[in-house]
Amino acid sequence: ASMAPDPLPKAPFAEMAIALGIAVLLDAVGTAKCALMSVRYDKGVSSGWRTWSARADSFLGFGADVSDGAQRLQPRLAGLHSGWLWGRQVDLSDDQWRGFRGHLPLLVTVALVTAPLIHLARYRFGKNAMPKVHAAYGALFVAYLHGTRFVWIVVLIGTHFTVCHAFCGKKGVGIPAVWLSAIAQLALAQFTAHRWRFGGLAENSVLKVLLPGAFANFSQTMDHQSHHGILPRWWVHHNLLVLRLVSYGVDLHHARVRKGAEARDDEKTKATKTKPVTKTDDEKPNAKEPTPEERRDYDSLARTPSRAVSYSAYEYVAYCLYPPLYLAG
Repeated sequence: ASMAPDPLPKAPFAEMAIALGIAVLLDAVGTAKCALMSVRYDKGVSSGWRTWSARADSFLGFGADVSDGAQRLQPRLAGLHSGWLWGRQVDLSDDQWRGFRGHLPLLVTVALVTAPLIHLARYRFGKNAMPKVHAAYGALFVAYLHGTRFVWIVVLIGTHFTVCHAFCGKKGVGIPAVWLSAIAQLALAQFTAHRWRFGGLAENSVLKVLLPGAFANFSQTMDHQSHHGILPRWWVHHNLLVLRLVSYGVDLHHARVRKGAEARDDEKTKATKTKPVTKTDDEKPNAKEPTPEERRDYDSLARTPSRAVSYSAYEYVAYCLYPPLYLAG
């Protein structure tokens, strides 16, 4: 008689709790955003509540129009514009959606051109060179989106990359370091990034003393609005980027832990003079990489990182700045 297959392993409780907590937090933030935005158009809201709402709206980074401490009542939804489907209007009141929808024809054109170019690059240079190709293309794409403000993104993801390679693989330290790094830069980006200026760096840089005129002109050029790209509010997209920063660090940590365990097993085998015990295919360090069907369960995907990934800087940049993921999450 055939035996029933073993049940698929479930996700670890701690990771399920973290995922649920993030989902609840995002839902709460979304609900708060809708509630705060509705105050802008509700004539029945008192001036006191409208003032409090404006402050909360501005603090949470939702782009409220706060001039004299109160949020002015708007007679109609300001973001309604003429659409291109049978005269229907389109709601462009959300800054992130307006930036995406307003440049949709250009983005579609880029996507149609990119697909054959990537295929040609894979055929010409081979699959081993594709991380470099994707890293270069992603960096150019994001630089075009955000202009000179792309420098801030490079600094943030470079800092996280350094933290990951410094702490991942260390028991009790790796995962907390990854999360702390990601959450810290998420908070910085959301609450302070709109005030970041290259001119501010110029005031506290030694280059101001060595090259006062040249560095001042350089900072003014970098801060000029015409050099901020088509989507100057880069911190809006950083929310989705942080998720990939976390996943990269967690995968790197698990990969190093597994590699360390395999190295210790090899050392034990070499230290013994007796014939080593034959390992099963699942325990062998050089075992064949499991097929997608064999890795379909959550535990295999989360706990057994692919050996084909080296977690290099090129792979990191390619993963973080891959255009479809960068725009849509």
